Amino acid sequence: MAITSEIIGKLGGAEVESVPVSMSGTGTNVKHLLTRVEVPAGKQMLVAVIGKFTTTQTTNARPDFDIGGFVSYASTNTNAHASASAVLTQSGDVNVITRSVIGTSTFAGTVYTVEM
Repeated sequence: MAITSEIIGKLGGAEVESVPVSMSGTGTNVKHLLTRVEVPAGKQMLVAVIGKFTTTQTTNARPDFDIGGFVSYASTNTNAHASASAVLTQSGDVNVITRSVIGTSTFAGTVYTVEM
């Protein structure tokens, strides 16, 4: 993760902010808030979330990411590194969506933001 942080931190010479995030939860189609990204009026923000899932949920009910309403399928492997990104033109939440009431999902990682 340190190499990823260093590369992302040098993205176009822009100021990249990072926020450590984590969650643990269950539920069918339940959004678990990781953080909120504030986008200034008239601006765009590149938002990336990178980390590792550990879950006892079934593979076909793996958790997913929701970045400001853009849903990105995480991984078909239930215990794996995962990432997603989106460009936001307005403020929005970064969530993990759990897909099953059987078992628990945990996620630990970082949300990176940079103004475009």
